[in-house]
Amino acid sequence: MKNYTLIKLMVSVTMLLALNSVFAKEVTDDLGKTCHTFKVNEAMVEFLRIRGSGVLMYKEDNMAEPLLPLLNKTFVQYLDRSGRNIKVLAYDGINQPVEGWLTKFNVESKNDMFNFYYGEPFTILVEAEDGAEVKDVPVDKIVWITQNVTKLYYEPSHTSDYKYEIYFGLKMEAKKQRGDFYYVLIYNSIFQEYRNGWVKVADCGTYEYFSKEFERRKIDYDRELAGIETKINEMEQFVMTEGAEIKKAETDRFRLIAQRNILKERVNLLKTEKLALEDEETRMAAEKFAALETKLEELKTLDKEIGDQILKLETTMKRSFSDLNNNTEKADKLRMALENIKLGRYEAAESMLQISASEEAEEMIEKETVELVQEAAEGKEDECAPIKAKLDSRMADFEKIRSDMTGRITREEYNRLYDQYMKVWTDINVIKKDFSKCETYSRNKHIALYNDAISLKKDEEYDLALELLIEAVELKPDFDEGYFQIVTILIGLDEDEEAGDYIDKITDNEKRGKLYYKRALSVKDNYPGKAIRYFEKMADLYKPELAYYYIGIAYSEKLSDQENAIRSFRKSLDINPDDPKVLEAAGAAYMELKPRMGQEKNANYNLALSYLEKAARNSDKYNYANADILNARLSQVYNILGRSSSALEHAETALNKARFQPFGIAHLEKGKALIKLDRKNEAVFHLKEASKDITTKTEAEYWIKETGN
Repeated sequence: MKNYTLIKLMVSVTMLLALNSVFAKEVTDDLGKTCHTFKVNEAMVEFLRIRGSGVLMYKEDNMAEPLLPLLNKTFVQYLDRSGRNIKVLAYDGINQPVEGWLTKFNVESKNDMFNFYYGEPFTILVEAEDGAEVKDVPVDKIVWITQNVTKLYYEPSHTSDYKYEIYFGLKMEAKKQRGDFYYVLIYNSIFQEYRNGWVKVADCGTYEYFSKEFERRKIDYDRELAGIETKINEMEQFVMTEGAEIKKAETDRFRLIAQRNILKERVNLLKTEKLALEDEETRMAAEKFAALETKLEELKTLDKEIGDQILKLETTMKRSFSDLNNNTEKADKLRMALENIKLGRYEAAESMLQISASEEAEEMIEKETVELVQEAAEGKEDECAPIKAKLDSRMADFEKIRSDMTGRITREEYNRLYDQYMKVWTDINVIKKDFSKCETYSRNKHIALYNDAISLKKDEEYDLALELLIEAVELKPDFDEGYFQIVTILIGLDEDEEAGDYIDKITDNEKRGKLYYKRALSVKDNYPGKAIRYFEKMADLYKPELAYYYIGIAYSEKLSDQENAIRSFRKSLDINPDDPKVLEAAGAAYMELKPRMGQEKNANYNLALSYLEKAARNSDKYNYANADILNARLSQVYNILGRSSSALEHAETALNKARFQPFGIAHLEKGKALIKLDRKNEAVFHLKEASKDITTKTEAEYWIKETGN
């Protein structure tokens, strides 16, 4: 019965079945966890599930010396079988795995066959190098997860493997504390039992903290919704303007068509008159007819130009409707996310305060999209020579007929020649089109396919564009521009895996780096780990300082891993040490980072201050859009460090630069600084302003009470 309390943790073994494996079919429960259902990978091992409470595991197969009891529903690794007894390996997630023997009737079975569960084999624990003993402190309280994503560890150690990720707003029972970790219980609705593990104290908070964080995020969503609705209104106005232009062009086109029809009627009338005229008059009518025919061709050309203009306007209007739909969809998603927040589910939203990275990448890709000029063929047999010869022959026939029609001929002969004239002219137009098409495709067919695909892409006919581009790169396997456009379209269609088949075929490193940038942005919200890998590839090819910045953002905002975030921000600053956005991000990460054991408590705040001060010095030079938030952060750090005068100065700067009201954090920090400077009457005004902002309302009301008001 030794170590009985630790044995209760053995239910954590079941989480082995939640490890993701690309080789195994998986079932996902409503909490997002996965379990293997059958073995398809030889590296996986067999597990058995204990049936019944208090099942004893014995040291030898003679069942003489008991080792330890196992709890109901505990998973153990299957090793061997001898008659009625089974050899297994049990693991509680804390101590080393223990081998022992069970009676086969103590595990789940059906018709004398075991129900196997498959997963990764147990790993041997590595003893911590730090020999200093850290004792558990009993606690009994309810805590809430306050980070977007938090890890549940097997052991209270930053180097420990973690079982799985848990998310913002989850309620937990904290039973004890060891160092900067809580030991918590979380209820699993699939197995109808509690799961346990260790989480960082820094990732937990009281219900009041969780409520305040919820309100802060809610106001962010409201602000983004307002921005989206403004864009929608602007897009609707643009659609109305383009509609009026199209209507005007249509009117002009109908007018020209009417003129063309009138001219056709006049031509028919002249034909009738021609039949009644003698030879001299016939020739005069022919000349007049030729002039009218020339005028008709001019009108056809003008009609085509207006038709092209209408097509361009319709394309522009189609894009406008597409942009309108996209912005409407984004607004709907933000509204849905707001409802999710109210229900305790949270998804991060991209800031609307500046041009987003996705928009920046899209503009960059569009600059790379150009139509290619075809090169003249050299040293090749002219594939179009037969068509050219046929065209020359018909042109000669046409000139002869026209010459004969101007001579002294009878009316019957003129009518016969006129019919030949019209037939040959029709043939010439058809042959000209065939010859033009042949010249285009015989010289540089892959370029012709590429240019056609670009036109289809602009019209948002993505499937047809992809077919032409794939045909182009099959004709020319080193066609970088073709691969570039294929990957661009696939990323836009959320076909990330298929895009990976083409992206590394591009020989131009900068083009490939730009596509890894766009690819990473497309997956960063749902797959931050994959996005980090893409940003790392981007760093080897294109703008490494930007790539390391976004790697840091992914670690900080998506994975709550401030240490790795800071490492990435430092790599970016090694390349460009003055970029205020990276400096601010590094300072913010240090503010979130808890001091290590034995470290001075304000050490990280002092480091944060050094980065934020440098960002503030460079903000004007870089025309930094987030200068108001930056100065509010500085004021907050100065208040924490007890430097009230500096906190007051930066709070006032933040308020002067504020882009939206109420700017609660700046008013709050200014009020706190004024209180510490014994200027409570002035502080009350700013604290009341801070109480109007839902994100700072609770804290502001606390400080108002501290002033005695």
